[in-house]
Amino acid sequence: MLHLDTLVRVRTRALEEANVALQQKNVELQEAQTQLALSERMAGLGILLASIAHEINNPVQTIDGMIHLMRDDLKKVFHTFISIAEMGMNEKLIVYTLGLLREFMEKEPGLILREGRSSDESVRQLRGRLEHIGIGKSRRLAKSLVESGADRLAYDILDYADSMTLSSGKELVPLLELVGLVTKLMRRIAAVDTAVSTVTRIVRAVRAYSHVNQ
Repeated sequence: MLHLDTLVRVRTRALEEANVALQQKNVELQEAQTQLALSERMAGLGILLASIAHEINNPVQTIDGMIHLMRDDLKKVFHTFISIAEMGMNEKLIVYTLGLLREFMEKEPGLILREGRSSDESVRQLRGRLEHIGIGKSRRLAKSLVESGADRLAYDILDYADSMTLSSGKELVPLLELVGLVTKLMRRIAAVDTAVSTVTRIVRAVRAYSHVNQ
């Protein structure tokens, strides 16, 4: 009987030790599964962050580049204004041009960007119109106006000037240059606005993702 009791105690102890070992293994397995899931999530997060960084980099570079160009544009606009003031240009023509620019500046950024599409034919036609009123070597001016999306404004100014008495068509050059500079500046502002919208959209998407995965 004593032998049987001893055997039972030995077997019971062995079962208890085996149960403890099994529980420890189960804990270790759960920890390993948790670590594996965390590692997979961190790897996925790394890929996501790399993708986000790439998506943000493009608009940020656009903003950085445009800021420097816009600073130069503003300087040129200021100096052109000075030139116009010193010339004593017709006040009605100046007011008309500023009115056109105000309307242009009120357009949506996307529309402003779409209007700045250049073509050789558009440049040729505007150049011909400029040369017709006595503005020689006008290809650079015509190309600048077309590329900045200011060719329609230029035609409006030229049509309005036809009804006025000007000593020379060359008087219009500073005014047309001003129009080209302002429209170019507005295109760059529109590009920055679009870039900021892109960054904002990405940030909102990241915030939504973080809330979903909390």
